[in-house]
Amino acid sequence: MIELTIDGVRVSVAEGTTLYEAAKGAGIEIPVLCHDDRYDPVGVCRMCTVDVGERTLAAACVRVCEADMEVKTRTTEIEGHRRNLVDLLMADQPDPESDARESSLGDNALLAMARQYDAWGSGWGPGPERAPDTSSAVIAVDHAACILCDRCIRACNDIQGNDVIGRTGKGHTARIGFDLDAAMGASTCVSCGECAAACPTGALVDQPIALPLRPAAELDQVDSVCPYCGVGCALTYHVDRAQNSIVLAEGRDSPGNQARLCVKGRYGWDYAQHNQRLTRPLIRRDSAYPKGPLSRELSGQHKRNKRDKRNGKGRKPGGLVDYEEVMPAFREASWEEALALVATRLSGIRDQHGGDALAGFGSAKCSNEEAYLFQKWIRAGWGTNNVDHCTRLCHASSVAALMEGIGSGAVTTTYGDALNSEVLLIAGSNTTANHPVAATFFKQAQRAGTRLIVVDPRQGQMADQADFYCRIKPGTDVAFYNAMMHVILDEGLADEAYIAQHTENFEALQQAVVPYSPEQAAKICGVEAEDIREVARAFGRASSAIIYWGMGISQHVYGTNNARCLIALALMTGNVGKPGAGLHPLRGQNNVQGASDSGLIPMVFPDYQSVQDKDIREKFEQAWGTTLSPDPGLTVVEIMHAALQGDVKGMYIMGENPFLSDPNINKVRKGLGNLDFLVVQDIFLTETAEFADVILPASSYMEKLGTYTNTDRRVQIGRPVLDLPGEARLDWQILCDLSTRMGYPMHYDSTEEVFAEFAGLTHSYSTLTYDNLGPTGKLWPNPDPETTDGPVVLFGEGFPTANGRAKFVPAEWTASPELPDAEYPFVLNTGRLLEHWHTGSMTRRSKALDQIEPEAFASLHPEDGAELGICEGDFIEVASRRGSIRLAARLSSRDSRGAIFIPFHFREAAANLLTLDELDPDGKIPGFKFCAVRVGLVPA
Repeated sequence: MIELTIDGVRVSVAEGTTLYEAAKGAGIEIPVLCHDDRYDPVGVCRMCTVDVGERTLAAACVRVCEADMEVKTRTTEIEGHRRNLVDLLMADQPDPESDARESSLGDNALLAMARQYDAWGSGWGPGPERAPDTSSAVIAVDHAACILCDRCIRACNDIQGNDVIGRTGKGHTARIGFDLDAAMGASTCVSCGECAAACPTGALVDQPIALPLRPAAELDQVDSVCPYCGVGCALTYHVDRAQNSIVLAEGRDSPGNQARLCVKGRYGWDYAQHNQRLTRPLIRRDSAYPKGPLSRELSGQHKRNKRDKRNGKGRKPGGLVDYEEVMPAFREASWEEALALVATRLSGIRDQHGGDALAGFGSAKCSNEEAYLFQKWIRAGWGTNNVDHCTRLCHASSVAALMEGIGSGAVTTTYGDALNSEVLLIAGSNTTANHPVAATFFKQAQRAGTRLIVVDPRQGQMADQADFYCRIKPGTDVAFYNAMMHVILDEGLADEAYIAQHTENFEALQQAVVPYSPEQAAKICGVEAEDIREVARAFGRASSAIIYWGMGISQHVYGTNNARCLIALALMTGNVGKPGAGLHPLRGQNNVQGASDSGLIPMVFPDYQSVQDKDIREKFEQAWGTTLSPDPGLTVVEIMHAALQGDVKGMYIMGENPFLSDPNINKVRKGLGNLDFLVVQDIFLTETAEFADVILPASSYMEKLGTYTNTDRRVQIGRPVLDLPGEARLDWQILCDLSTRMGYPMHYDSTEEVFAEFAGLTHSYSTLTYDNLGPTGKLWPNPDPETTDGPVVLFGEGFPTANGRAKFVPAEWTASPELPDAEYPFVLNTGRLLEHWHTGSMTRRSKALDQIEPEAFASLHPEDGAELGICEGDFIEVASRRGSIRLAARLSSRDSRGAIFIPFHFREAAANLLTLDELDPDGKIPGFKFCAVRVGLVPA
């Protein structure tokens, strides 16, 4: 520590502290324009200069404190210097009255200083005109308002790691540039908005989405959580109460996202007020209207949409569900009529055929409280465990492997812990698209010296950052990771002490990986043997390493084996239970972790307590006051098969759209159509709702209070931002009303009461309450949530297994059940885009997101395109043994030769019409990532 004096105040600071930091700590404000505490200081603007008794003034943001230094922050000379700087900067500024940033959040720091110093640049001639750039769908660029403070550059590069913004030009022509000097909308900008959030002037501002921007003082601020991916970003919505509308969103400081957002979180919220929101219950009319989508684009018979032509050829099929076409099949009803009909029909099926003739799909977009009530209603009110949700389609295999290997299905560390790691292994994850804010931490870690390994058949943007990128052939993960373990064992890099103290069954693993020499594995996975060795050494020699994986690992018929290999790799090297080390399957939806924790799984009660365990079952029977079934229920795909066979006769689907999200949707169509009775509870008329007998208008994320658990195990409170539209009701209240009508009363006064009941039946949540979750939530399990955030790292002292040890589970590589052949020579891979979300029901109704990525496409390697005579933008047909779709072609070397990638958000080119519905035997997850297809050019 050293001491110095600032404005007559004696302060003590650590060596290396800047004058700006020292003054701030002492409560002394020094004005800045280029500086932000989140960025490394650069001293560009010179507004923060102070007198340190030397010949020239010193920039406080970069000058380091010295012992006994005498610092003056406000003298006549300093204030005059600051006034002159502001005056010069204001000379080039546009009319302050028209400044967009000033009219939004009122945070134009330069205009605030102009008012403070009464300096408006009137004594100087204006510089040359610099044209604005409005090419971006979400951010307006006014080069005339730019002061070249570089905050946007550091926000883009240092925080988000996108490296899009820099400087271009010289002298008066100098300005910020995108990809050297492209228009923002034509650049590689990912529209995260970090630059606009950082800008201290009106040079970069959000484009208005729902309402015109206006000062923050005119708006209400609501702290909530993003409704999209499992990263669970904390944010603040700025709301016009009079208009019942969000004006804009901004990131909020949190231990998780640290105020960062992506394009969906910052600009994708207006779906909640789309004019297609369901506002009254709907009941299907008589049989003159067949069940299922009336629009033919889902069957491959493409409807020509004259209103939306592509390249003048009129070949683009329709997009969202056509309400004008579908609504005549339904009539509006009162809530009393609709609820009475639902309760009567479901009760009738239950009473006549037994509870197992019913099944329910919950949603990972709903809250913990809604998930808990949904599974409680089905188990206690229907008498069946036939309840599942979308985790079955994303990380069921990961959870199966984790439960088997370490006794817990949760992540053992957080995405932010990447900054403490020596090596990161990212497997089967296009992280920058699927978990973009988590990806910023991975990129930051790599730039700070962490070695990054990316293993994936498709070269995502994260691979561009990698120290090692291994492009394995699709479906060869087990061979690759077994070869890595072979090398680690062969070269003595395993942590023998950790293995002896904390694991079991190691000998079986040793024997299993013997055949997988790098040379042998190279023949299977397509990665050179020496490259496998180099990656294995990098991982094995690291003092700490974290493995993050996505659905490229889990969405296979051998997904559990893939995850077993990753778990074994971490255990073998002692990389669990310490900072910068661990296992982290990146959860897909905003509450897929919480929905699983809450019991939306057919074989377990809340907190993964087995329905087959007599003592556990008696615990829930006592709590819920009824007898419960001891038989594990059916999973998502199994339920659809049972519906097709007539064994499941009635279904209730809350917030899910299986007609687009499930594999082999021709079979889903038949299964849904074969049901005696189907209820859909949702906010829009989805493709699945077209099969419904009753549709109940529910609440969007923006309209309800509840808790959500992100991929880190962080439990956060989502708060209502908007009023419910029309007669729509809160999801949890609909469930309670129906359960009561069906003879199992459920009465609660609030979601807080529901959470308390759920938490009381678990170990993981047992200490948590709405009061102690606070503004940024808490990590579970948390022994002292009143004073701590919760444990970042789990299992440092052992594992939640019977003997406290983790178990090595060997895995053998097996080929996919459907391989390419002469008729179907390509491998299909499906996935998500940065701008869209699952079946598109939310994001395709968001103005900005739909504008950025409006139509379906298939991406394939340019050399494959050349061989097939396919050019960029051509209309192609992709067919599997289950169906065919038509869509535009994109050519990209990010795709492997012989592979094709199709996002599954677009109903007019539904990728899951093609996919295989065979299941992983352990996780019961279908293989979305591998099936055989053919590709051909559609004649003009």
